[in-house]
Amino acid sequence: MSEARAARDRRLIQRTAALLSDDYPLEQLIERVCDALCSELGAHLAFVALADGERHLQIEGFVGVRDGALPDVTAHSAALLAFRANETVVSGDGSDLAAPIAYRDRVLGVLALSAESAGAFDKQDEHLIRAIARYLAIVIRNQRISDRVERQPRTPVVAIFAVVVFALLLSVAIGAFATIRADESRTAQDELMQGRLHDIVDQMNWYVLDARQLASSAANIVGHVRNDRQRVEHSLLALLRSARSSTIYGVGAWYEPYRFDGKTRWYGPYAHWSGHHRPVLTYDWMRPSYDFQRQPWYRLGKTAIARVVFTNPYFDTDHVYVTAAKAFVVDGRVAGVVTVDSILPTLRSSMPLRLPPSDFAVVTTHGGSVLLTSDNSRIGPSQLSAHVRDVAGPNAVDASARVPYTGWIVQIFERRSVYAAEARRLQVVAAIAIVGIWLAAALTILVALRSRRHARRAMLLEEQQGVLEREIAERVRAEELLREHAYRDELTGLPNRAFFIAQLGAQLDAMRLEDESLFAVLFIDIDRFNAINDSLGHVTGDRLLAEFGTRLASHARSGDVLARLSGDEFVLLARIQEQGEARRRAAEILQALRHPFTFSGLEFFVTASIGIAIADPRHQSAEEMLRDADVAMYEAKRAGRATFRVFDLSMHADALERLALETDLRRALERDELYVEYQPLVALHDGSIAGFEALARWRHATRGQVPPETFIKIAEQSGLIVEIDERVIGMACAAAAIWRAEHPELFVAVNFSAAHLARVDDLAIVRGALESSGLPPSALKIEITESAVMEDTEKAFALLLGLRELGVTVVVDDFGTGYSSLSQLQRLPVEELKVDRSFVRSMLQNERAAEIVRAILAISKTLRLMVTAEGVETQEQADRLRRMGVEFAQGMNFGMSVDADMAMRLLRTRLKRSVRV
Repeated sequence: MSEARAARDRRLIQRTAALLSDDYPLEQLIERVCDALCSELGAHLAFVALADGERHLQIEGFVGVRDGALPDVTAHSAALLAFRANETVVSGDGSDLAAPIAYRDRVLGVLALSAESAGAFDKQDEHLIRAIARYLAIVIRNQRISDRVERQPRTPVVAIFAVVVFALLLSVAIGAFATIRADESRTAQDELMQGRLHDIVDQMNWYVLDARQLASSAANIVGHVRNDRQRVEHSLLALLRSARSSTIYGVGAWYEPYRFDGKTRWYGPYAHWSGHHRPVLTYDWMRPSYDFQRQPWYRLGKTAIARVVFTNPYFDTDHVYVTAAKAFVVDGRVAGVVTVDSILPTLRSSMPLRLPPSDFAVVTTHGGSVLLTSDNSRIGPSQLSAHVRDVAGPNAVDASARVPYTGWIVQIFERRSVYAAEARRLQVVAAIAIVGIWLAAALTILVALRSRRHARRAMLLEEQQGVLEREIAERVRAEELLREHAYRDELTGLPNRAFFIAQLGAQLDAMRLEDESLFAVLFIDIDRFNAINDSLGHVTGDRLLAEFGTRLASHARSGDVLARLSGDEFVLLARIQEQGEARRRAAEILQALRHPFTFSGLEFFVTASIGIAIADPRHQSAEEMLRDADVAMYEAKRAGRATFRVFDLSMHADALERLALETDLRRALERDELYVEYQPLVALHDGSIAGFEALARWRHATRGQVPPETFIKIAEQSGLIVEIDERVIGMACAAAAIWRAEHPELFVAVNFSAAHLARVDDLAIVRGALESSGLPPSALKIEITESAVMEDTEKAFALLLGLRELGVTVVVDDFGTGYSSLSQLQRLPVEELKVDRSFVRSMLQNERAAEIVRAILAISKTLRLMVTAEGVETQEQADRLRRMGVEFAQGMNFGMSVDADMAMRLLRTRLKRSVRV
């Protein structure tokens, strides 16, 4: 059985167990089970048919039919046979499968499946469906008991109706109460605003009365005085001192010309408070230029005659005044006007308006001028509306009243949001209360229904107690059967990963309680198993896995736990006495694998890499210990395979370091931290630069320059090498296109990783780089290592042939290190060989290395291939290679790798090295 088949069966068992353990209604339960069977087993039709009282099968819509059509039970002979014979039936062609749903000795129905093709079901499917049907029978039996409970009389409708009516009446009462309270709050707000308005009017009225009384007293006193300036002046000073209001600034008497003593034309004594709060008297008759008859307050007083009138605010002698004026009459004619002045800032400060911050009040005169504001702002009539919107909002509520005797108007503006705040609060509280009432009503009804239902169910279940005890035993046996499927690997018959993790976790818990217990985990991975699957097929691979598991089981001891994790990975939990025993157990397994596996007339020699993790108190979970064994296994693979390694903390640190570098490398690709340098390729016959090899470089933000041998290996293991090669070839082609504008014969070489052999779109990548840069294909060389070519010559042949047809030169890199087959080499579409640096480095000291280089040159001449030597570090090496007939060379002797700009400068200076003949 394949791994996919085992995973499918395990998934189906887990889904079915989850469905059967939940409290679904019977119809919904059967429908979901049938749908799971259809989707997992690929069945066209799955249904459950239940028997009625006359032993006839009735589907009643419990089907998992994909096209929605109900099946005809009589047309499914397998279903009828399974029902009548009380045993699982598979049709002759394997397209129909049916299992009886039997409770104790009574058949309740049948579970049936149909497929569109023959051979769809086998013995394993039969075993699986029989277990599901057995467990389904218990659930159906219990559901029918529940149905009997459901058919019992329900809670009387009258009680539910009473709860609903009560909740409705209470909700209406709360709503009405909230409305009444909101109206009362609105009325209270209105009354409060009217009270504030009256307070302001009263304050203004006090000032008006003081001013009127003072003006009347002044008119009575000075109106009948003739030729006595001293009396007038003393009277004005006395009146000023008697003023009760601190807002009064000055009192004046302004006589008509020749109305005082018949010869004085201008006379207007004026008493006012000085800066030191002392009464001061001034004489306007000493300033003949001051024509008080033209002043608006004087004309207003004369016009009003016997009444006290108040002026609009006006500016005079560095102050803004509000004046109360009254004319006095002598012999039936106006003899003059008395004035009572108040400086407007004094009036404002003496009349504080106590309002909330959200309210605004203003006092305007009969002419429309703004006399006072509650925030002491100085605004004109045209700015009043805008200021009210800024302070009290656009939809403010207002109230107004007049100040007696003056024509002044007091207005109060209040924010509507504040005005309605209490109403909103009441509405929110009422809404919350209503919601709470209905939630309480719903909870009461639910509790009543559930209580009645549970009471009747308890009564009925008590009667069925004896029956249910036997059913529980049947259910336990069915659960054990399902658990056996859930924890077993179907291919090898060994426990699976879930079972192993559970056992390992239990063993770790026991170790924490008993310090003397010691055990180890051996992580066993078959070497190069993919090659067997790819070459001989998955059927042979599955059989090899089964035989491999059997051989491992033969070496397991009492108390050991052997399991298959997935694919070609096995794991052994071994109890040991000391740490050296774990190594001996691993060596025994490797020794047992030296014997071949034989089946179907074929022999297979299989090796494995084993990682060992010894139990330690630092292991907090089974996954941690399994991870350590896995890390040790990969160390064994890196050591050459067919061996074992014991985990130590340095391995974990190395693994974390590799993971961190891989993460940083992925970010480096996102941030364009990788760049390309170019190493000169020199023609040995004249020392000229014939081309450059593009080399990937990485400058890490914090680590600095990362060596290529470090990050290239990580890139190959993680698959990032493909993206790196793609970027390198793009940048190399673009740089070479620029160079060839001045040096038409120049070429560029780019390395290709072995990972490209498994890809089909690499030719498109090369073609795209050439087209985007405008570089001719003949100027590009693709280098692929000899080991990659020889490991899979068929895939390598397809890729190299495509490159050759594209016009790109193909180079075999590191030649001499990959055990090339000459028969394979002569058929590969390559044009150049690159001698590995290991032979060049030791060529002068080791004659055998020199002979290998001569042999490679002989092969290349026979196959008409060009040769490049890499790693040339001295001039002596270069001279000997030239005499041997090597065409090109590269290495430290000709210069280090440089960036694209420096490469251009090297070309422009025509850098050459002399070659001794």
